[in-house]
Amino acid sequence: MKGWDGKDIRVRAKILAWGKNDEEARKLGRSVTIMAKDYTLRAESSEPGELGWAVSYEVFVPRNMPLTLRTLNGGINLSDLLGPVTFEAANGGISLVNVGGSVKGRTVNGGVKIKLAGTKWVGEGLDVETQNGSITWDLPKNYSARLFAATTVGSISAGKLPVTSSATLQKVVTATLGQGGAPLRAVTTKGSIKLTQL
Repeated sequence: MKGWDGKDIRVRAKILAWGKNDEEARKLGRSVTIMAKDYTLRAESSEPGELGWAVSYEVFVPRNMPLTLRTLNGGINLSDLLGPVTFEAANGGISLVNVGGSVKGRTVNGGVKIKLAGTKWVGEGLDVETQNGSITWDLPKNYSARLFAATTVGSISAGKLPVTSSATLQKVVTATLGQGGAPLRAVTTKGSIKLTQL
């Protein structure tokens, strides 16, 4: 999901199919149909059997468009958006690049990658969680925000930022960066956290 300066929504879909041979894979790929209705994308195949297929979407939306995203098997990549955005993923990683606004979401099985730009978070803040997955978080050295990162089972690498322990969460990083600002929260239950100020 990418924010852009246009006023409309554009979608690119890529269908991947595999089978016992090329002919089976092509047949399965041709059987997949993608439907769009009420801002919902759905892919289905008319071919039964043990063959496999998947669809990935590249969606361009206006930067300030409110979004609610859900995926069962697959990751969610967000870039250049100003929200508000809410998302849920069951089996898939999360990538957040140059986002702002109100961003809230979680994944059950998957890592979280956060890469921020500029000097501060523009908007309400960030609240992201994963149950089983590591978190990598890159932000500029001169970034201003109120930062909170925690893991229950895992290590934290945070450079010069202090890592403490609490009664409920084994390892915690909490810091006011620069002039403070919006709250940015990233938490994992089982996974390591690497926070880098670039």
